[in-house]
Amino acid sequence: MVVCIDSHNFDFLSMQNEVIDCISLKSKPYTTEAISKLFSKYEGVENDCRLATDQAFRVTLGKILYPSNNHLHHSDKNDISEKEMDKCISQYEELLDYVIIHAKEQFCTKNLPILLLSDIFDTMTLCDCEKMFKYIEKNVSVWNAEPFFSTGKNHLLRMCNDMLRRLSKSQNTVFCGRIQLFLAQLFPVEEKSALNLMSNFHLENVTLFKTEKLDFDEIQPNDSVEDRELVNNPVDYNLYIKFWTLQDYFVNPSKCYTKEGWNLINTNISEVLKIFTSFKLEFNVRKRKSIDMPIDVDQIKQTANNYFAKYLTNEKLFNFQLNDSNFRRNFLVQVLILFQYLSGTSKFKAPNQVLNDTQTNWINETTDIVYNSICETPPDGKKFCETIKHILSREENWINWKNEGCPSFAKVKSSTETEVAPKKAKRSIGDDFVLNQSKKINMGTLELTRLWNLNPDNLASAKVESRLKFLPNLKDFFEKAIEQADPNAGIEDEYKLVKQPNFQWRALRLLARRSDHFFTPSQTPFKALPEYLSSVIENISKDMTKDKPSCDSKSLENGELTRDYTT
Repeated sequence: MVVCIDSHNFDFLSMQNEVIDCISLKSKPYTTEAISKLFSKYEGVENDCRLATDQAFRVTLGKILYPSNNHLHHSDKNDISEKEMDKCISQYEELLDYVIIHAKEQFCTKNLPILLLSDIFDTMTLCDCEKMFKYIEKNVSVWNAEPFFSTGKNHLLRMCNDMLRRLSKSQNTVFCGRIQLFLAQLFPVEEKSALNLMSNFHLENVTLFKTEKLDFDEIQPNDSVEDRELVNNPVDYNLYIKFWTLQDYFVNPSKCYTKEGWNLINTNISEVLKIFTSFKLEFNVRKRKSIDMPIDVDQIKQTANNYFAKYLTNEKLFNFQLNDSNFRRNFLVQVLILFQYLSGTSKFKAPNQVLNDTQTNWINETTDIVYNSICETPPDGKKFCETIKHILSREENWINWKNEGCPSFAKVKSSTETEVAPKKAKRSIGDDFVLNQSKKINMGTLELTRLWNLNPDNLASAKVESRLKFLPNLKDFFEKAIEQADPNAGIEDEYKLVKQPNFQWRALRLLARRSDHFFTPSQTPFKALPEYLSSVIENISKDMTKDKPSCDSKSLENGELTRDYTT
């Protein structure tokens, strides 16, 4: 029996406790059967039941977050072991799976799973957040689907941005990248919340370096051997200033369109590229003094791939930086990105931000030099160069897409396409060639139309008796040609049938089927076609004169020819 309860008399705590009991008794596979019975019991107050269910899940989560026996907080890293933390993460995942199936059936609010995730991440350390984030990545298909995407996408975005603010961009690069990839999978490509719609530059990214020559401290000859070990070409103050000044123009490329800015990048980039060209790197590992401490190359590569700190601008480090392949590559890629912006088209550029022919030619020539320098920079210079070219070519597509106003990539069917056309009955292959008495098939020309419509059924017309005997006999076909071959006829050669291509082709076809003269062996060289036909016609005429039937037997009339090739 179903009991109807007035919403004013709804016992919120009673419903909450009953849901908590159902959660504690849950067993895999998870179902909504237990809580759905409670909703049937409290029929008529679904909204209140839904709120009570939300609170029950929050209370259950609080028991996992803050156990009553020790009241531990996850920020107290020294008070909880890694094993206990893994156990808590497993409990979080089980609870969230249980909440998700109830949210799909509308037994709780749609965005409750995402709100619980936010509460969990707010109480965890960064190391634990990285472990828990695997659950979010694993269920990206769940967050992309309804009802979670429309109601919870902003909560997910806020939660991820909160974690990014807590993370270090130089030390937690892998985790930051995972969060960015998740957001890229979650939102469609044309989502404008992640786009720099106005093409603003990150002007806050300022590179500080020494600009006064008095503050510049060059490496002296009496410095330690370790400081001078990798210095093949001492770097002076001018090269140091030219190199680091370019960072201001990389950050704000619009400054390059001024006369002063263009002259500066032209001079400074050319100077730095000359240094790179004159001093090429070799891929080798620096030897240590102690033989007992070998260098783990794999560990060095792994550290370089997982750590991206901003380069220091100390003048004593500059010599070592020029001998670093990653340092060179970063600079060269910066130059290519700058050139792509300067020579490219963007609707956000000012009308006067256009390069002349001289500037464009310099960029094209310098681009080739930069690519050559990248190829010569170890390790795997050519492979790295091809990768950069591929990335920049894809960037051109995104630039064009942005110039067009970021249109959606989803293909929308037009109104005419959405209308379902009635299906036509499938016809057999021969139906298209069957004629009705009231319909005539037009083949494009009068003669083809006449020939095609001679018979209403083309298959039947092919079986007509008159078509079975389509080969003429030799006498009838060559009769006129024999008369023309007579010298007494007085017909000039150019007017004879043997000179006509149509007659030549038909004569050869007929001779091959009905005349032995076609296969007569001869030791003489090949004759011209008119001469050959004239000789054959002469032989046929002699046969006809002797009343010797050459090939007009019944077998020949039926299109067959029996010859004895033994003679």
